[in-house]
Amino acid sequence: MTAADGPDASYHLHYYAGQPHGMTLGITMDVDGLRRELQEIAASDDIASHIPRIADLSRRIDCSVRALSNYDASSRKAFNCFEHALRLNEHLRYRTLMALSVLDVLVDFRFIRYLLALGVLKERPVDDLQVEDLVIYFERNEAQHAGRWTGERVISKWGRGLVYDHKLLEVPHYYGVPRFFGGISGSRAKDCFLRYAREERRVGEEYLEDA
Repeated sequence: MTAADGPDASYHLHYYAGQPHGMTLGITMDVDGLRRELQEIAASDDIASHIPRIADLSRRIDCSVRALSNYDASSRKAFNCFEHALRLNEHLRYRTLMALSVLDVLVDFRFIRYLLALGVLKERPVDDLQVEDLVIYFERNEAQHAGRWTGERVISKWGRGLVYDHKLLEVPHYYGVPRFFGGISGSRAKDCFLRYAREERRVGEEYLEDA
């Protein structure tokens, strides 16, 4: 994923936390500053420092980001935000993901582009969001980050770090602007990824056996 400099200044949005229906989206100066501070934290390789730094941020300004306890960032079975949002970390064997990564076949912005082209991801208005729908953040029309909608908030994996529960715009600045899509099952995401590997990336069946 690219680390672009964030959403264009022409976006003027406001986000009312906890109001999924009738809410509007936007970036105010306060939210922009928060996102830049979260970006500094997320960019740090010292994963252990992320939680105390976010806690300190929450004491200084309005920040409700919290880490979920069911993921160990030191686990050897790491996964990215797209794998987490699409539940591919649950439906694809880790060894398959690792073998394909060596071939540069990744669950990344290119796979999201593929799903969009297929029409698998169907965009919807923010007011129509349902639990388990996808929130995908875009910068310059490329997907940078993704999470799942819980009904009022988003759950997403940040880079090499932790899985967080957060408001819609409580994410690092360079993730960009959120767009909203109907959710898809992990099994369908798996089928699409294997098709992507075979048809778009010409991966041999030996890499996809027992995926």
